[in-house]
Amino acid sequence: MLSYFQILILALIQGACELLPVSSSAHVIAAEKLMGLDPSSPEMTMLLVMLHTGTMFAVIVYFWRGWRRDFCVEGAAPMVRRSSCPCDDLHRLWSAMV
Repeated sequence: MLSYFQILILALIQGACELLPVSSSAHVIAAEKLMGLDPSSPEMTMLLVMLHTGTMFAVIVYFWRGWRRDFCVEGAAPMVRRSSCPCDDLHRLWSAMV
């Protein structure tokens, strides 16, 4: 059973390494091993997936206003395209997010 402290430590490692050009998964797995946990257990695999999902949502929330400003008409609904842009803004927005 994981303690909240262990989950917090793994989440901090995941968050710190995710946007760096290093493997955040490898760092989390190494930390799990240092804590005496089994990284191959289903619970740890699920935790790793949830950590990555949380990081993905955090990045989307953090950058959403900038993406909306860059790809959509200011003050309009997020799906409204700029008529002056030669490419499909919605496609660019989703491409940037993925």
